[in-house]
Amino acid sequence: HWMRLWLTLVALGLPTVAAAQRELHWDALQVTAHLNSRGTLQVAETHRMVFSGDWNGGERTFNIWPRQRLILTGIFRDNAGRWQPLREDASLNHVDDYAWTDSRTLRWRSRLRSDPPFNNTPLGYELRYDLSGILLRDGDPYLLDHDFAFAGRPRLIGRFQLRLTFDSAWQPLDQIRYVYTQNDLRTGQSFPLRIPLHFTDTGEPAALDSSRPREIQLAVLALIAATFLIVIAFYLREERLGRFDPLEPADHITESWLAQHIL
Repeated sequence: HWMRLWLTLVALGLPTVAAAQRELHWDALQVTAHLNSRGTLQVAETHRMVFSGDWNGGERTFNIWPRQRLILTGIFRDNAGRWQPLREDASLNHVDDYAWTDSRTLRWRSRLRSDPPFNNTPLGYELRYDLSGILLRDGDPYLLDHDFAFAGRPRLIGRFQLRLTFDSAWQPLDQIRYVYTQNDLRTGQSFPLRIPLHFTDTGEPAALDSSRPREIQLAVLALIAATFLIVIAFYLREERLGRFDPLEPADHITESWLAQHIL
């Protein structure tokens, strides 16, 4: 009787133990991205996250390269099918607060410390932002080289989907798909795309010019050649002075030799 009672109590306690364990993964990450005529990538990321344990909320780390700029236009939580906006507050003291904790890390509050731990709890969030300086240019064509699934996350993404569209000013030079999908993106695994593009409109879209003027190329070559000649001249001078001659045997180094040659 007592053994059955003890086993019953243990069984009832198992969900509590499981709920206390920290586990997080993405059931799905859906990305919608549009490259406008100015060369800015307009992105909406829908994160379907599943929490277990005493997590405070979510985090998104952005890999922003020099001369790129990210403008966050909003964070929203799925509230019974309606997107509810979050509030920016550096304290992160309240549920639905969000803040930048550094120049590339965005965090938001999903649970108070006093609340019960999550227990396999699904939560949906949408991040909307504009990313400029996303294009590379070395003459023509332009190149879109971007990772659409952030690799710095610590957990699995079960289902990844990307819908990528372009303004009519852009003509992709490779075959592209309207929808890209991949299952089971592991920790550290990303989804990069490299798509060459031809710009058909007037004006100059924002792009990072990776080409160098001919004057700079010639100047770099001249510096390399001058450095090489200086090294050769130094070597010849040292050889002429006998700096590379073999050392005399040690038994020739006496007190009188030191007085004559060193002291």
